[in-house]
Amino acid sequence: MTRRVVTTARAGEDIASAVDAYVSEGAADVALDLVDELEKLRGLLAEFPSLGSARLAIELGIAEIRSAPLGRFPYVAIYTDDSDAVRIHRVLHTRRDLPREFASD
Repeated sequence: MTRRVVTTARAGEDIASAVDAYVSEGAADVALDLVDELEKLRGLLAEFPSLGSARLAIELGIAEIRSAPLGRFPYVAIYTDDSDAVRIHRVLHTRRDLPREFASD
């Protein structure tokens, strides 16, 4: 069964920030590739919502949290498989302190 995948406002802000960073560096084509990778991940999560890692669930003590990388990009999508949809909560750069960044949401 294919699930609906939604993005929270906070994740939308994360994505916009990442795209803006690439565009400001003169890499608009890379920004578009990032968006494409996110769309690919959304498709995968729709088909296989439990494919992501539970590492953050253990670190945060929130059993529902999963994370999945965005292809060749140094970003990770943090999501939950809720009853109504797969919900992407954040899209964070892997150099960040992911548990701290997510908890500050």
